[in-house]
Amino acid sequence: MRDRLFLPGQVIAGVPVKPDQHDSVIFGTTDAAGRTARIRLPKWHPQKKWVFNAVVGDGDLGESFHLIDPGGQKVHAGVPYLLDVENGYLPCGHSDANGDTDYAQSRTPSNVDLPTGFQTIG
Repeated sequence: MRDRLFLPGQVIAGVPVKPDQHDSVIFGTTDAAGRTARIRLPKWHPQKKWVFNAVVGDGDLGESFHLIDPGGQKVHAGVPYLLDVENGYLPCGHSDANGDTDYAQSRTPSNVDLPTGFQTIG
């Protein structure tokens, strides 16, 4: 599985930060045993702070979503979603334990809609 791994707000030595961003992102592949790249930071960070997304599509542009309530307090884990990439594809899944969706990549700028109307969120 292709994946995307980062720790919000952290710069990883040797991994450049994109313009207008505040953290380093590592793109890689998860092996058959579920292992990703080994990363060293000056201090330990709990697993729940990391963002780990499956990557769908191809290209230099991309987006994922973090599903939370309007007040920003409650994470919506396990919510079914559909990433509707304009003129592209329709990956679907369930938000992970942190409320994150897959990361949809594209070669061209595209609008992405995120319907979650499969169940009531609240």
